[in-house]
Amino acid sequence: LNAIYYNPAGVAAPNLATGADGWSILVDGGVVLQNVTYTRNENGIQRPAVSADGGVLFGAPLLIPQIAFARRFNLSFGRLSAGFGLWIPYTGLPRFPSPSYGTEEDLRKVPEVAPQRYALIGLHDGNISRSTVLAVLNPVVALSLMNDRLQVGLGPQLMLVYFRSALTLSSCPQVMCRPEQVDYDTLVVAQAFALTPSFNLGATFKARDWLRLGAAFQFPFLVRSAKGTVDTRLP
Repeated sequence: LNAIYYNPAGVAAPNLATGADGWSILVDGGVVLQNVTYTRNENGIQRPAVSADGGVLFGAPLLIPQIAFARRFNLSFGRLSAGFGLWIPYTGLPRFPSPSYGTEEDLRKVPEVAPQRYALIGLHDGNISRSTVLAVLNPVVALSLMNDRLQVGLGPQLMLVYFRSALTLSSCPQVMCRPEQVDYDTLVVAQAFALTPSFNLGATFKARDWLRLGAAFQFPFLVRSAKGTVDTRLP
């Protein structure tokens, strides 16, 4: 049933294990181990390298689930398989150190503690409820024809995207501010939601007993959000 993502024709493959009633079920998971380090040369000053934490669940590795099921029907001209999958794209969600601005000493340490702050502070805030999330709903239908020599499949898809990114911008109201003057650092949290349709299709053909050919096409996910919010905390 992993074929729902890679090549939907594989859902109708004759070697797919099914129960007596024609059902097959997949429950799977993957672990994303990410190690991201940021280095910055700020106007000739080499800042210390900073590393992102390991994942969205309090620093734990990111678990990527995949769930799918399908049922096979025998027809007069071949086999029809219909199913549904829920899968999560393999995505890194880094979070870097967030600086403190409470005292004059804290202000002096900001470029050393968080040199990456103008690029990214984090795509999550320590738990899954405040994190960038992507999920794809993927129904699929596939046919097996020519005595199981040819399989064709189509999978309409809908990606649900919740984007959340925290970073720092400069709110300097003047023309002559020092570059990256920490006094004017402004925390910004940008959020947006999008529903993005797409599809994939594919085919496999058994040319010989020892040779099976396949081809698949994945239409890109063109993520566009009609509405979003930007929350700021002024210095």
